Amino acid sequence: LAAGCSGDMGGACNVVLQCACAAGERCVLGADLSEECVPRGTDPIDTPCGGSVDSCVPGNQCFGTDVTDRRCRQFCYDDMDCPDGRLCESTIPGVYGYRLCGPLRAP
Repeated sequence: LAAGCSGDMGGACNVVLQCACAAGERCVLGADLSEECVPRGTDPIDTPCGGSVDSCVPGNQCFGTDVTDRRCRQFCYDDMDCPDGRLCESTIPGVYGYRLCGPLRAP
């Protein structure tokens, strides 16, 4: 781990802070729910994703409420980590510390 960067789930990087990965990489939760570095993607928050394809931008990962509605969702600790109009409100089953920014709220 890079100095000052720790993964809440014991992995190699931090999904909210996006630290400790090499250039061209992003931090995500792996199959065992620990943090790992993978190649960065280009799909912004809310982009539909599915199957084994996850090409979300750093700070985001493909998550869904079910197998049919999977989208790039942004990791957060609190509301200040989310883009304007979103709250840090979605928990991730089996994961402590990290949450996901919710849907865009109407102004």
